[in-house]
Amino acid sequence: MPSSTPASAPRPAAGLSTPAEPSDLEDAASTRSGSLWGWPIALGVLTTSGLISALVSDGWGDTWSWVALGVPVAVMAWFGLRRRTH
Repeated sequence: MPSSTPASAPRPAAGLSTPAEPSDLEDAASTRSGSLWGWPIALGVLTTSGLISALVSDGWGDTWSWVALGVPVAVMAWFGLRRRTH
């Protein structure tokens, strides 16, 4: 019965794995991209809604703008201080 790989085809050395398929790499990259950009996008949307609310509304809109603009500042302060202490 003939072998499926030609005799001249290089084989991986013992203990080494074969390269991943391109589709596997694309799936891993999209997963990393989603986890990398998820929180920055959420903070950007929150900031944008706070700025628009501050410009166009009164009453509850002013309260929302304070919250929506304060959360990203608090997050940046938290991670900035946390990085400095570690």
